[in-house]
Amino acid sequence: MNTARERNDLFAECNMIFEYTRAQAIADGTLIDLTSSFPSDTRLFKWPIACTSTVWTLIESAANSENVEPGLYVWDTVFCAHIAIKSMSNTGNPELFFKVMLPLTENGTEHKLKLVCGPGDGGEAVLTIMLPDED
Repeated sequence: MNTARERNDLFAECNMIFEYTRAQAIADGTLIDLTSSFPSDTRLFKWPIACTSTVWTLIESAANSENVEPGLYVWDTVFCAHIAIKSMSNTGNPELFFKVMLPLTENGTEHKLKLVCGPGDGGEAVLTIMLPDED
């Protein structure tokens, strides 16, 4: 059986075709770093949490429609994710679907979102909130 070193050497001469890091996605606006921007609203999570730009657009639109700061809806979104985590069974699935109400209309609009746990740029656990069809 190959050792870990031998397995790593297998790819030593390979050229990386494409790499797009989480840090790059945050820098270019594809991901919004909620932990850094809203530390008090994301304090329920021990791992860094971000959302996709499409989810951020929903949060901003809701805040603008109510003339409030986006942090209010960041809190609502991450709190709903937190409740979903607490109520799930331990399936080992890295994806969790949950719903959040954002007041984009007079009666509010329910949005189904997805929380994904995956590796960050250094292999650490990170969380990302996205629409169900995003990855």
